[in-house]
Amino acid sequence: MLPPAPLNWDTEYQIIINAEIERLTRQSRKVGEDVIVGGSDGTRTERLILPSVEGWGVQVDPIEPTYPWKDLRGHILSRTGGKTVPTFSQYIGDIYQWNFDSASQEQEVFNEYHMPHDYAVGTDLYVHTHWSVDAASTGDVNWLFDLAYAKGYDQAVFEGTVGSGSPVTVSVTQSSPTAFKHQIAEVECSASGGLISPATVNVSITSGTAALTAASALFTAADIGRTVTIAGAGSGGADLETTISGYSSTTSVTLADNASTTVSAQDAFRYRVLDTDLLEVDGLIMVRTWRDATRTADTLDQAPFLHEVDIHYQSTGIGTKGRNGPDFWS
Repeated sequence: MLPPAPLNWDTEYQIIINAEIERLTRQSRKVGEDVIVGGSDGTRTERLILPSVEGWGVQVDPIEPTYPWKDLRGHILSRTGGKTVPTFSQYIGDIYQWNFDSASQEQEVFNEYHMPHDYAVGTDLYVHTHWSVDAASTGDVNWLFDLAYAKGYDQAVFEGTVGSGSPVTVSVTQSSPTAFKHQIAEVECSASGGLISPATVNVSITSGTAALTAASALFTAADIGRTVTIAGAGSGGADLETTISGYSSTTSVTLADNASTTVSAQDAFRYRVLDTDLLEVDGLIMVRTWRDATRTADTLDQAPFLHEVDIHYQSTGIGTKGRNGPDFWS
């Protein structure tokens, strides 16, 4: 059985994985039985002392072990000096929330996220909005996120792609036909190498032009503004880093920059996101969340309320031995 009162695992027990785990699991214990740490009276009779090594932690599901998911919470902040601030409007009763009610201008809010000491290094992040409408609606809202990241301890500058000096932009659409129903619109915002391949489709672009075509359906109107990479289309055959500025069809878009090299290749089109390989404890992610009701992808006929912007991340379930970095495990 568990101790009668909740335990503070940070101070009452050390959970750092080592041979103690192997010793405990060798004891005669049936599958499905609890591993008891501490006596029924709350006394400390066992400790799990785990090595201070990057990548070790507590996983869930014995069949398909994985690190559990947690949230980096984002309290909505709206500041002067940017573009258009959403309206802090009455939502339900005397509760007020941020209302993206402009029919003609971008509206924006801001968040910062501190990478926690239990982040499972090498796992991807997913940014998401908590939102709703206060009346029955039709159509989709299109939420966009501009993201910049930097490691701490004088290691890096804030940017979306290394060397770009600019944030990356990701996008998601979602409907909410029922008034006051809580919606969560999520999109992946990091990947190894900072690139996501939406589909293995042949794409073509001619040097000196910005028209990108695909052999089969690949694009959506929500791609306008997204940061993308076209492999080999840059100067001297380097990758072309740009954004999508126009949408014609599921097989044709316009880029913000011309290609310097003609390309016709399978899987050359990639979405650009934050690079998971660079994420670490005490790094900081800056996020601008915005909506522009004039975008083709935004067809919602009611003004959406934004409640919170969070980031899903996978947790080791334990912290790091070191308080400060960049070496958190020695």
